[in-house]
Parts: sequence; C-alpha cells; structure tokens
Amino acid sequence: MFKKFVLIVLACIIGLSVCACGAKEESVSVKESDIYSEYKIKESKIKDKQDFSAENVSVTVGEISYENVTTKINIHVKNGREETITVTTADLSVNDLMSTEAMILTLSAGEEKESYIQISNQWFGEMNIETIKNIEFLIKVYDEESNEIAKSEVLRIKTDAPWTYNQKYREDGYTIYDHKGITISVLEMKKSDMSNDTELVLYAQNNTDKAISIMCSDVSVNGTPVEPLFVMSVGARKKAIDSMLFYESDLEKLKLADIKFIRASFKAFNENLETVFETDIIEVPVK
Repeated sequence: MFKKFVLIVLACIIGLSVCACGAKEESVSVKESDIYSEYKIKESKIKDKQDFSAENVSVTVGEISYENVTTKINIHVKNGREETITVTTADLSVNDLMSTEAMILTLSAGEEKESYIQISNQWFGEMNIETIKNIEFLIKVYDEESNEIAKSEVLRIKTDAPWTYNQKYREDGYTIYDHKGITISVLEMKKSDMSNDTELVLYAQNNTDKAISIMCSDVSVNGTPVEPLFVMSVGARKKAIDSMLFYESDLEKLKLADIKFIRASFKAFNENLETVFETDIIEVPVK
C-alpha cells in the first residue's frame, strides 16, 4: 500500500518526456456495462493450500464460501505477540487474474479472529471466471506505527476444479504496448456500473518475474487535457483488467460528452520504484 501511494505521488511529480505517435486504425466500441449480480460460479473446494506463521503471528486459510452475490476466502488469524497488530493480504489473484480485494484485520495482543477476503460475483463475471482453479496472495503484518513486522512468500491455493478447465482471458482488444514480456491492450469504453462516469477498460499481461504498477500521464480527451484515475497493479506472471476512470463532472465541465479519441502515455514501475518502461503518447480512437 505504501509503495502504491509513493507511485501515485511520483506520478504527480515526474513529468514524462514523450513525443506523439501515429493513430491506430482500430477503435474501441462504447458498451454499456453488464450487471453480474446474479452471476454464479461453479463451486470448487480447496485441495491444497499454504498457511503462514512468522514472528508469533499465524494465518490459516479456511474454506471457500459461496454466497448470493459474493464469494469469500475464509481466513483464521492468531496474534501471539504482546502488542496490537494489523494483518493484511496483498497481490490477490484468482486463476492468474489480479483482484484489488483484500483483507485488513486489526488484532489486540493475544487475540484470535475469523476473517475473509470477499470478492463480488460481478467481478468473477467480468473476468469470465467460471470456477476457481487457483488463488494466490501475500500476507503482511504491521505494528501500530505501520512498521512491517513480517511478510510472507506467495501463498498458493489449489482447488479440485476439473483439470480440463482452462481460464479464458479477455484478449479481444487491440494492443497498444508489447515489449519485453509486458503487453497492454484496450478492451472497451463503457459507463461505470454505479455512476455515469466513463471507463476505458484495459487489459495487461506481465510475463516477467517482477510485479509492476502501471500509471498514465499526459491524458487528453478530444485534444483537451483531463485527469482520470488510473493505477493498474500486475503481479509477476499475472494478468489484470482495470479501468481508466473519467469523472462525469470533469467531462461535463470541459464539454466532452461525445468522446471521439483519447490520448495518453503510460509508465510502469517495479517494487523498487525503478522505471520498467515509458511509452510515447498513444492515441485511442473511440466510436
């Protein structure tokens, strides 16, 4: 979380040096978002899992609970320390697709608690996940001053989902960046589910051995500068779908109701805040 905050601050400080490039002939179609509140995934049970224990803190993964609109990964946490701690999960992925959901749990000295990571069934529908085959995440432990006490290796969970099940990924967009194992594609333009904000949906694939965070800069709509919200985190050997969010109030103020094209440059950092890549300005026409 701290590094993600630092990345956002860096985005405000560092000016990207870019030059314009030719527009692509492809375009992104505008689509109204589907609602997956009733989406149901095929239930699978945990077959193999890894737990965590370090610095007198233990984290035990329980079963997967399937509910009406959410699915939960149950977790039992025990604090054997003589101080209050906060235990969080990070870098969650399901079937190698990144999710921003996380558990954040505070425990007093000697306390035990039941908790969970909760994922909406809407997300499973949007990711085209029919059943859970594998789950991965990290555990991080902090003291009351937010100092890191312990951090796990990647915890891997496998289920009894059919071995014949192959996860389908949203690779139906067109590529705007493809270099040294990292690919970014634009999937669609759509309205947000819960508001009239506009989302440019992007798909990223990271085939390197290091996690990255991708941000945008020099963004404009129809040639007018705007400041959308966008940070995409992609774990090592993982894939992610996330949106560049354009606020309705900003578009109305700038009289940009009819979006014809979007321009932006992209920059990625690794966990050590080193630049992994930096693009020129890329144009995304919209129809």
